[in-house]
Amino acid sequence: MVNDLSLAIWYMDDGFRRRDSKGFYLCSSSFTSKEQKILLKMLLEKFGIEARIHHQRKFERIFIPSAFSDKFNNLIKRFVLPALSYKLL
Repeated sequence: MVNDLSLAIWYMDDGFRRRDSKGFYLCSSSFTSKEQKILLKMLLEKFGIEARIHHQRKFERIFIPSAFSDKFNNLIKRFVLPALSYKLL
């Protein structure tokens, strides 16, 4: 099931904040391009978050831009463990 908690778990495990903006990354390079497009669609339909794919060398990862960072942060912050709170805004 995809919900706020599962999104928070994914982020705590495989996510990080950009240092030069309020954007967030979800590391998704283990997924195929097709699967990543499915994940983007899920983020939009389930959470109203318009994310996109960023390329780092030959790898792709999901980027949540600053325009949606507050929404993303508010969805997950109640689930983020205190030791990982540095990953939040």
